[in-house]
Amino acid sequence: MKTNKKTPAREFTRRSNQKQRDDLTQAKLQQLLDYDPHTGSFRWKKSFKHGQAKIHTIAGSTGFYGYRHITLQGLSYRAHRLAWLYIYGHWPTEVIDHINHIRDDNRIINLREATAFQNQWNKMYACNNTSGYKGVSWCNQKKMWRAQIMFNNKSKHLGHFRTSVQAAEVYKTAAEKLFGEFAHVV
Repeated sequence: MKTNKKTPAREFTRRSNQKQRDDLTQAKLQQLLDYDPHTGSFRWKKSFKHGQAKIHTIAGSTGFYGYRHITLQGLSYRAHRLAWLYIYGHWPTEVIDHINHIRDDNRIINLREATAFQNQWNKMYACNNTSGYKGVSWCNQKKMWRAQIMFNNKSKHLGHFRTSVQAAEVYKTAAEKLFGEFAHVV
């Protein structure tokens, strides 16, 4: 029978990697990379052996989920977290949210700290969404569009409507009221 418990060796490795990550300071980062807050790109300040990094070239690569990753001292970092450290001098305490939803747009003006809940509020609609609006789905039973919103891990029914546009307007109003600046209603 397989368990989900972490092995002690694996847990130790995770903790030691986190300690190594925490050891990266703004000063050390600024010795290795230049960051342009207007474009969000990092460039190497010097070349490294074996051609892994060449001076003035853009650092890192885009991963499977669309985030840019940069490897420093053998550890992979997400570029948006490095941008935060580079500009503000400390690691973010929460998750970093890309305001415009473009995961490799690491301009500092596009980044903000958010709780895990706030980051969920700001999500795009699901890829299997058929209405084209977040929080709006077709109700076969009533043959109408249904609007609903998730808040504090609970689904709140907002009503049934003749058109998806009407349902979307009700969702938008509720989202702006509940989520404020983190509301994403497109």
